[in-house]
Amino acid sequence: MSKEYLIEYADRAQVSYDRLPPATQERVEQVIDRLQHVEFRAPYARKISGSPGMYIGRATRDLRIIFYKSDDVITVLDIVRHDKLQGLTRF
Repeated sequence: MSKEYLIEYADRAQVSYDRLPPATQERVEQVIDRLQHVEFRAPYARKISGSPGMYIGRATRDLRIIFYKSDDVITVLDIVRHDKLQGLTRF
């Protein structure tokens, strides 16, 4: 049985989310919902090396979701374009 997580949005992530077109917002919601019900592994999410509890997930071809996972909470930190992540990790 999979674990249910509480989902929280950091202010920065909420601003990024609000700026997205409705179809893309729906896709982001689907990815976050999927993360609640699966283990944190590829292709759904990948750990950010050197940052315990930090993950990155793919929402669209060009859009990534950066989030932090604690015991019971997933905090969405930001939603960014893929090209902004070049120095952080490859996904």
